[in-house]
Amino acid sequence: MSETFIELTEDEFDDRYTLVPNHLDPHASWAFGEGPGCLFNTYGLELDFVTQQDPRKIWSLVDGDEGNQYVLSGFHVVNRIGYLLSKEVVPESTNIEVLIPTETDPDREDSPDSEVDNRREQFARIAFNHLGIPTLETRKSDSMDFHTVAVWAVASALEAAHESGVQSAQDSESELLSTLEHVRATLKLRHLDQATDVEVEEAVRMSDEAITRSKRNGCPDLISIGGTRKP
Repeated sequence: MSETFIELTEDEFDDRYTLVPNHLDPHASWAFGEGPGCLFNTYGLELDFVTQQDPRKIWSLVDGDEGNQYVLSGFHVVNRIGYLLSKEVVPESTNIEVLIPTETDPDREDSPDSEVDNRREQFARIAFNHLGIPTLETRKSDSMDFHTVAVWAVASALEAAHESGVQSAQDSESELLSTLEHVRATLKLRHLDQATDVEVEEAVRMSDEAITRSKRNGCPDLISIGGTRKP
């Protein structure tokens, strides 16, 4: 018998399937309004409970590409974040995929505000992936604002945050060096009367922006145009 593959949006998934609350954890995430959370952990009593259910009612929340998450019908282990249980069964020989997109604005300018937003998105993604917390926004509800997490999950989240910070600093320093090389080349051309005042001003502007971003990202000692480190 051939298998059927179905893609659903979040709204379509919510309309078709009723999730079972996590009765083992009063602070579980994936809550609706003031109701209890529905996400089950991937270990301990919660995992034992999930594996005892009808496989056609099990859903796996997994980490996907480009920061997105997916809810997949059935029990999956690779890149798993947690499990959901539905009251309705998935039809035989049917695989359902629900995209949980990461909200980003591709048209945002590179500004301090957008960089703060990017950091917040990174923090939210780490909290979701490693701690099972769906949002870092205050929702004025104890069941949704307070979460019980395992120490190893906290350690994993801290490690991910550290690695993210290291990568950001490395990217910032690389961008700074590249920009300053461009400035240096432009000034050399200006010295030979082969670069206009506008081109020089643009190069200096790029340099200022790159240096500002590097300072904000905790880049080590800045490198001057002349190639020596500032004291």
